Amino acid sequence: LGLLAQSALAADSDGDGLEDGWELLYFGDLGVAPAADPDGDALTNAEEHALGSDPTRFDTDGDSLSDGRERDLTTFPTLVDSDADGLSDYAEAQVHHTNPRRRDTDGGGRGDGEEVVIDGTDPLIIGDDLLDSDGDGLTNQLEAQIGTNPFKVDTDGDLLSDADENANLDDRYQSDVNENGVY
Repeated sequence: LGLLAQSALAADSDGDGLEDGWELLYFGDLGVAPAADPDGDALTNAEEHALGSDPTRFDTDGDSLSDGRERDLTTFPTLVDSDADGLSDYAEAQVHHTNPRRRDTDGGGRGDGEEVVIDGTDPLIIGDDLLDSDGDGLTNQLEAQIGTNPFKVDTDGDLLSDADENANLDDRYQSDVNENGVY
């Protein structure tokens, strides 16, 4: 019986190209026009159905980009951060002018979100991915990997620089150099 019910909901009994279950979920009836755009986001019901977005919400994922704008950017209208780099699609498209479909727009090795939020570097400039902002001998990228602050020479305040505590620069602390319990 469950299979029959599921098959019935997947059916398109009115032949409009929209599954009955989808029409019932969002509109409560089958009298929905595929070409209509009830939420005003520049996507028809048929396009919303194909993308999996909500035809009753202007911005399905709540990232401040309309579903139609996300279609134009080829991002996912159901995901706030389509490339999972830590910046919302809106922040990438409207604020930082990075590519919301590429985790690392400049190809420098750091994700756009890491550059903006952690490193304070420009996700559009490839050369700044390997900066050493605090001058301790460790790149911002390495400091992010090992959990130290790229803007403090001595993250844990034990009077040993982060580079001294990670003397072999392999992104792992070997031991507690001054035996203070902080690596």
